[in-house]
Amino acid sequence: MTSAGVVQGGPGGDRALRMGGRVERAAEERGLSARGVRRLSHALEVAMEPRRRLLPDDHDPRYLHPARVVLILLEDVGCVDSTALAAAALVESRDWDLRVPAREILRAVDPDVARFRQTVPVPEAGQGAETIVEALVLAPRRAQLVALAERLDHLRHLHLASAADGHPEEAARLAKEARDVYLPLAERVDATLHRRFRWWCERVGKRWQ
Repeated sequence: MTSAGVVQGGPGGDRALRMGGRVERAAEERGLSARGVRRLSHALEVAMEPRRRLLPDDHDPRYLHPARVVLILLEDVGCVDSTALAAAALVESRDWDLRVPAREILRAVDPDVARFRQTVPVPEAGQGAETIVEALVLAPRRAQLVALAERLDHLRHLHLASAADGHPEEAARLAKEARDVYLPLAERVDATLHRRFRWWCERVGKRWQ
């Protein structure tokens, strides 16, 4: 397997290539079939397209977000569901410009992956915490795991992103959502993710309160 499809046509090919290879090795080590690894690699390729096009710096903390989310699910959660992993690469809950449009997902990826992606709740502009909580609580557990892993990766890099984009109010909003929405959900869904959210809220998130 190669990860060339993940990196063609954009800046920072070597970084994305190395990350793509790391994801593939992690997936293979955990027993994903060759077909499952190909499905995952293709989803990462699709997810990287807007990042290659819109992010001029491959060291931007947002650049490798799709692959990092997959690694959280593989390495921290132990998820070996290739459909969930591929869909996770296509979830973007913070940077809406970097989302792959739903119609493009339907066109470009396996129908099962596209359908699963639609089950993962993603907060939209203007939604209150109560609405977000309801959507997450009602989602299937696999979709909850994906939503938690995706938001956790954003939080882990929030100190870099907030410094770069100069929007501390956005960081404060995300820190509040982490404490009020995602931490309680993680406590119900997965012990490892709960520990990681709790650590972030207690040690990092306080700076924006």
